[in-house]
Amino acid sequence: MSNEELKNNSIETISFNLIEQMNQDHHAASEIYHASKFWEKLNQLNVEWLKKDGLENFKRTVNNNYFNWMVTTKSVYFRNVAQFYFHNIARHPDKLLKLFTSNVGEMFHRTYVSTNTKVSYVQRKVYALYLLFLYEYVRAQDKFGIFEKLEEPNIGNPIFIEINGKHISQDISNSYMEYSYIRSSLGNSFSDVKTIAEIGGGYGRLSYLFHLLHQNEGVKIVLIDLPPALYVAHWYLHEVFPEAKIMDYRNFTHFSEVEQEFNESSICFLLPHQIELLPKGTLDLLINVSSLQEMSREQINYYYELVNEKAKYFYTKQWVLWENSEDKMTVPAIIYPTKPTWEVVAARLNPVHTEFFEAIFKIK
Repeated sequence: MSNEELKNNSIETISFNLIEQMNQDHHAASEIYHASKFWEKLNQLNVEWLKKDGLENFKRTVNNNYFNWMVTTKSVYFRNVAQFYFHNIARHPDKLLKLFTSNVGEMFHRTYVSTNTKVSYVQRKVYALYLLFLYEYVRAQDKFGIFEKLEEPNIGNPIFIEINGKHISQDISNSYMEYSYIRSSLGNSFSDVKTIAEIGGGYGRLSYLFHLLHQNEGVKIVLIDLPPALYVAHWYLHEVFPEAKIMDYRNFTHFSEVEQEFNESSICFLLPHQIELLPKGTLDLLINVSSLQEMSREQINYYYELVNEKAKYFYTKQWVLWENSEDKMTVPAIIYPTKPTWEVVAARLNPVHTEFFEAIFKIK
């Protein structure tokens, strides 16, 4: 789809009143929850892109400021999965043909590091190969026999390749890799996880997967983020799960105001400061992927206190070392104030994004 077609298809009539309301409520909350300078800049850019290109194209725009990556052959994550793919190619000759048949179409996209919204044939091919390599890696590690049944929803206009008639993106592969690691690490305890919250969940790629796979088991998803991410997630999860019982975002000062709807809903939307209002121990599993490092040290410490109070398990996936020039912050992995009473359930360097560590703690 061309840039001009994207503009013509954008939702010009969409109301951004909800973003404005979220922003007002967010800024009225304690400063400890306010966005860093890094995210203030990105959020302003994200709103501009949403207005320009429409919500229906967000997987090519604002999503590239979440956990969706542009790719070169020098990217560590590309080399990791490429090595795996070629190591297995001798035993599976059909993989050789896939190198030539895997392609993406016109690849309009936006990133905050470049104003170029189009890419060359070679760049598109490298991106397509990455999607293929990543898919094959995740499929080979799948202990639950679920991954081959999944595909990326078309809502949001994702960049994808087609495998066995299914649309495959980075997001569906990365989300399943995270899901599988959490589920296998928790073992039998996973069945006890009924309320899952995600801080900084972006548009809800991982929340989508948890709800898709466990919506019939009484599992509740609580998605927590800043605007406009919370707004995008709000729109997206309504679109992909039109029949779901959803507690829309609203401002409240006491949990009792929303307790009944919260308990009856399978998906709930909160701003960060509203975590404080949840009763202690409400969350069976609290998830954070790649956003703690974008906070000040004071904020990181504060969020860990909330994890300690509100959650029973905590899954974290962060950069081993993060340099934030906007806020003049360097965040090494050692900075995270894990409580001495917490039990390490599992920990590793992520096998694809090896610049990230991930860990699961049981909160005691």
